[in-house]
Amino acid sequence: MVDSGAALSCFPVAIAHDLGITDDELVEDPQGGTGVGSTFRIWRSQVPIMGGIGLFEPAPDGTLQGWGPGFVLNPAFTEHSAFLLGRADFFRVFTVTFENSAGGSVFHLDTLA
Repeated sequence: MVDSGAALSCFPVAIAHDLGITDDELVEDPQGGTGVGSTFRIWRSQVPIMGGIGLFEPAPDGTLQGWGPGFVLNPAFTEHSAFLLGRADFFRVFTVTFENSAGGSVFHLDTLA
């Protein structure tokens, strides 16, 4: 989820292991995290995670195509199941325009480069 209210990108802590981050590379932040009237535990890692935007349609050769620049994510990891893309990394690479209309809410991404 693209979240303009999130200072940090946040991923479920179980995903850290899927990304190859080991328990000894996760350090609990003593300040924890806050969001919409709640506080929660977060873990940080110094292991950078490369991110990118994938297109839903595969290329003719079956490979997935990317759009825009690759970028480094430094997310917090939480016990929650939500994936949030926040201002500290995602929003430094992309301009995000939110549009509300009768047909529903959509957002547009443009690269800053």
